[in-house]
Amino acid sequence: MPAISVLIPCFNGARTIQALVRSVIGDNAFVAGDEVVVVDDCSTDESALLAAGAGARVVTLERNSGPAIARNRAVCEAKNEIVFFLDSDTLLEPGSLSAVKAHFERSNDGPIVNGLCSLEPLRDGIGQRYKALVEFSWHADMLEHGQPPTIFNSRVGAMRRDIFLQAGGLDERIRGAELEEHEFSYRLPKSVTIKLDPRIVVRHDFPDIRKTLRVYVWRAAKWVELFADYRRFDNSGTGGTSLGNGLGHLAGAAFPPLFVLGLLNLAFAVCGLGVLGAFLWIYRGLFRLALRRGTLVTFEVFILHVVYSYAILCGVALGFLRVVLGQLQLKAHGQ
Repeated sequence: MPAISVLIPCFNGARTIQALVRSVIGDNAFVAGDEVVVVDDCSTDESALLAAGAGARVVTLERNSGPAIARNRAVCEAKNEIVFFLDSDTLLEPGSLSAVKAHFERSNDGPIVNGLCSLEPLRDGIGQRYKALVEFSWHADMLEHGQPPTIFNSRVGAMRRDIFLQAGGLDERIRGAELEEHEFSYRLPKSVTIKLDPRIVVRHDFPDIRKTLRVYVWRAAKWVELFADYRRFDNSGTGGTSLGNGLGHLAGAAFPPLFVLGLLNLAFAVCGLGVLGAFLWIYRGLFRLALRRGTLVTFEVFILHVVYSYAILCGVALGFLRVVLGQLQLKAHGQ
């Protein structure tokens, strides 16, 4: 099997980095010639020390630079042709490394493979259970319909190093975790197909509800900016595509006020029921998964999905405003 470089950007990941490195090195498929490279992004905790103690080769950046620069540096440091990206707040499930190697051992499987996040988050909680179900539902929908992903999953994904370099790496102007993997994927050659392998699995330490709300706002804003540049929809959302996802969240935000107005007017009540039906249909895969976990979990997912719909629409509005202001600035400078 081919040798592999497991690349992990890390900033203040002391809670999970040691267990992650051990889950990689402890995998039966990890052999001499393989390596784990942790790029420490100027952490203020003991991340670097813990990673090194677990067996990783640690590279420390001179200043805090963000995940795009950290991943690019990791690729430059990698000794092997196959690079396997993991987030520092994940845990690799047994057998995943073997599945990655098996993919690249078969010459016709393509240069890129994504894994997926487990239904079981590393920490239990309402927000964490919701995020695990949402992200799993994306991949379950792709697998059910036999659709290859359109976006490389930098949280748990592997590719040939030359493909990464040919595409120019991640855009280092993107400092935060703001869809840098989307922008990168849009630059991949059209001939490159991304495979999805359900045997490659991580458990993720998902953030709480408050942080997720903040992340959703900024990621939605960034997506609008990317769409203005590339005019592309992708299939990385719970609605099957980013277009379906957007329509679903619009429905999620619309039906509560329609129901309130429905107390005054029957027409609004009928519209509210129609919009609710659209919301449930677009996210039927997510709610099917939730129902398997019980009524309480389904109720939690329903409420949070509505709440997050408002956050995402706020982000879309913010992104649209930034695009318009940017275009006005260009016109003012005669560009």
